[in-house]
Amino acid sequence: MKIIKIGKGPLNDIVIADKTVSREHVQLFVDDDKNVFVTDLGSTNGTYINGKRILEPIKLNTFDILLIGNTLIEWPKFTENNIDVKNTYEPISDPVHELKEKSDYKSKWTRFKSAVKAKIKRKHFIICSVVVVAICSMSFLQLSPLIFNPNQKIERLKEKIIAIFPKIQAQQKKQRTDITYDFSCLSNEGDAGSTTMIYNFGELTRDAQSSFFEDVDISISDEIKAGENLLRSFKKKYKFITTGTEIKNLISIKNNLTSRLADPRGFSYKIYLVDDPMLNAMTSGGYIFFFKGMYDFCKTNSEIAAIISHEISHNELGHLTLGLKKQKAASAWGVLGEIALGLESVATQSFNQKQETEADLFGIDILSPTKFENCNAIDLWERMSSNEGEYTIIDGFFSSHPYSKNRSKCIKNHLIINYKKDCM
Repeated sequence: MKIIKIGKGPLNDIVIADKTVSREHVQLFVDDDKNVFVTDLGSTNGTYINGKRILEPIKLNTFDILLIGNTLIEWPKFTENNIDVKNTYEPISDPVHELKEKSDYKSKWTRFKSAVKAKIKRKHFIICSVVVVAICSMSFLQLSPLIFNPNQKIERLKEKIIAIFPKIQAQQKKQRTDITYDFSCLSNEGDAGSTTMIYNFGELTRDAQSSFFEDVDISISDEIKAGENLLRSFKKKYKFITTGTEIKNLISIKNNLTSRLADPRGFSYKIYLVDDPMLNAMTSGGYIFFFKGMYDFCKTNSEIAAIISHEISHNELGHLTLGLKKQKAASAWGVLGEIALGLESVATQSFNQKQETEADLFGIDILSPTKFENCNAIDLWERMSSNEGEYTIIDGFFSSHPYSKNRSKCIKNHLIINYKKDCM
């Protein structure tokens, strides 16, 4: 605990040679928890916090600007054990309190405010730099429960940063929500109408199942728990890459994309890089698993972003909810339920094709406000199609994903119709 008196009188703890500072101008009290309280001692020219004159004792908050007369006080330094008092204040030029003529007052008051703003901007630059480093650090810590368990202090710091800078996310461009998706692009040449039949029957099946499982409640917490279970399962089966530029790149892209969601459901998205050559990515409950084989297959960050936005879309569109309802019901029915669920998942694999396409298009809507090139998603699926054989009706029925050529075609149509963008 300490008390610091500031003024131009020789008996003060800090003596400031400023005509606008009173002999005993202000008193600062620092308690044992390093909270700082400021009291004006009846000064002539006043004590100002963030440009407002104070009339009674007040507690200073982290980023408050303290001005006495025409001198800025670097009050956070008073919380340090050993301080050099000469470096705790800084005078501002063009002292407004010396002005006598009203006409001259306005012009000099403008310059005075500009000087204060310039100092505040410098402070904000330093603050923002610290915040950026803090956010990056927290994102990395949050990423990897494999090696870190973020404690309550980190969570509180994150909450403070969000509270201090609420306008940053508000000013970001968000995804569009006024778009209706057209799935006619999924038809294949020579499929004899089978694709349309499969999708239509799939819609009827999903509607029937949704009605049947209507009384089975699935919450966001249930979805998150499913993601945690998948993480535990993958940790036993795979190795994870937890350091290096690749995982940092994935985290950065994921953070950019999730900040564009117009109406997020409430997931705290986490992304993991699985050390496996498989061309795959999957998600559950806000947990995204990006396989090394897929990472190496992608040629640009825009292609990586297209895949991540697709996985985010599955969560935001609630595609996993019906499957979780089935699991919950099957576990209640015992062994017979588990067998029935296994047979049903094989028989209706193709009914997920429409959901996969919906996730592709919703993902493009997430990508569009960013600087990523959404045309790269077309390049990605055209390249993926080289790994696929020719379309057959039987393959189409039992495929859980649309053919890559169709995905490329759907994205291309989506960009032309809704964004007036033709990817040549």
